[in-house]
Amino acid sequence: MKNVTILFIIFILFSCKGMNKNIDSDLPIDKPEEKDTKNRNHTKLILPVTGEWNVHSGGYNKNNSEENIRQTYSLNLTITDSTGKSYRSNGKINENYFAFDKPITAPCDGIVIAVVEGISDNIPGIVNTKQFYGNSVVLKTNNEEYISLSHLKLNSIKVKFNDLVKKSQLLGHCGNSGNSPEPQLHFFIQPKTKTEGSKGYKCYFENLIVNGEFISHYSPIKDDRIKNSFIE
Repeated sequence: MKNVTILFIIFILFSCKGMNKNIDSDLPIDKPEEKDTKNRNHTKLILPVTGEWNVHSGGYNKNNSEENIRQTYSLNLTITDSTGKSYRSNGKINENYFAFDKPITAPCDGIVIAVVEGISDNIPGIVNTKQFYGNSVVLKTNNEEYISLSHLKLNSIKVKFNDLVKKSQLLGHCGNSGNSPEPQLHFFIQPKTKTEGSKGYKCYFENLIVNGEFISHYSPIKDDRIKNSFIE
């Protein structure tokens, strides 16, 4: 998997001009909501996970993801129990973690513009700083937004470059690859015009259950417990 990290950074930094226009034209265009149109996604999104997950870090409040300005507003999602623990037993192996191997699905219709795979899952507590995002899938929406889903499990990715995907379609499984100390999903949206050193978009989702209450058009923040409002 030589140079996979370099390739992944390249596609994030550039707009992938010249991508298949016929494929893009098949995707419906979502109109932005009247409110909060600045620095947010215009594509209608659902969470790319099933069940209730915890925002370990991320969102628009002060958090670890803001230390890297390019990843401001990203979300790092884990699954925790009622005591706040993300694992059973001693947490020394990935299989102990509630999030590990859980399905990761498309948050909207889109086209796959990049796939990074072949990166081993870390031993919990040890991170891979050389292949930062680990196994990843990046989707392009018809609103010129780029959605990356990272730290996926080794050999779990089910899509390939240039695939058209539908909302809720299986992309892969949650893993612990890349710069990740435990199994989690890293979710990030970046607009086409942004380059290195810029912020991404706030991640707004259509309809969520947040800490037990229904909220529409919501951007999660650290420590929120979130799930899709529809029956999965």
